[in-house]
Amino acid sequence: MSIQKPRGQIQRIGVEQKGRPYGGVLLYESVDIAEVGLVNHQTERKETEHERKRRQTRFS
Repeated sequence: MSIQKPRGQIQRIGVEQKGRPYGGVLLYESVDIAEVGLVNHQTERKETEHERKRRQTRFS
C-alpha cells in the first residue's frame, strides 16, 4: 500500500500535465486508466519473471 500511494501521485502528476494541454475530461480519465494499466501490467510481469528466476535458482 505504501508503494501504491507514491506511485499514484507520480502517475497523477504525469496524467494531469498531459490532460491539461489536451483540455478534455474524458481524455484525462482515459489516459489515467491506460497509464495505470500499463504500469500495473509491467510491474506484475517483471515481478513474476523475477520470482520465476529466483524459484529456478532455488530449485537448482
